[in-house]
Amino acid sequence: MQSVARKVDSGWILSADKPMLTGGQYAGVFAVAVRDEATSEPILFLVERTDPGVKCTPLPTVGGHHIGYASLKLKDTFVPEDRLLLATDAISAVSPRFDFGALDALAVHLGWMQRTVSLCVSSLRSKVRAGMTVLSIPHVQAELGRLFMGVELARAMFLRTLERGRQHDSATESLVVILKHFLTESALDTGRTVMGLQGASGYMDENPWGRYWTHAICLLHAAGAQDLLPQQLGERMLVELEMKKLRKVGF
Repeated sequence: MQSVARKVDSGWILSADKPMLTGGQYAGVFAVAVRDEATSEPILFLVERTDPGVKCTPLPTVGGHHIGYASLKLKDTFVPEDRLLLATDAISAVSPRFDFGALDALAVHLGWMQRTVSLCVSSLRSKVRAGMTVLSIPHVQAELGRLFMGVELARAMFLRTLERGRQHDSATESLVVILKHFLTESALDTGRTVMGLQGASGYMDENPWGRYWTHAICLLHAAGAQDLLPQQLGERMLVELEMKKLRKVGF
């Protein structure tokens, strides 16, 4: 709401501060949502990196460096009228695009989870502890089984969310939030568990386990504040139940 657009002759003056952008380091053009100063309506513009007053700064993060996180600031940036993409209700209009963008990112991490568990099993085949092959230890088998369940549940949830999205089901939005929360927890658990199963070798740079864990940590950004999501979903569920009740009695 602090990012605003002011109408001027032949265009607009934008002032905005977007603290975290995915892919910002690589982008030459940004779709920027701001508030119309005159109407308070959320509107959407195309802003080019070379526009005056545009500052895009690399953002140091824990993991996820390949995603190119950056912060974007606009200070009295002029954009012509033909760069106005949406003049009303921009947030609602682009939310489905954000949801499918999130699904793209989550698909990558789902694949990483599967691959990491598979690589972990392969690397443990030749290892021996206390006179036993590591893969024959019941605790190790239980941990790998738990990771397998997490991967399969995440896959099933991903496919269900994708199917609802293709049907343009109104429930897709909440399913995306649930998927982001669950897959983030599963990915972090996978990284932590694999590091534990690998022992000291899990902390060596030449092995992929530590790198995977730091990549998974960047999902905390995609999922939002993990502790708040269940409360927000519960609030939404109660509102939807209340609306169903009102519809039944004819309001």
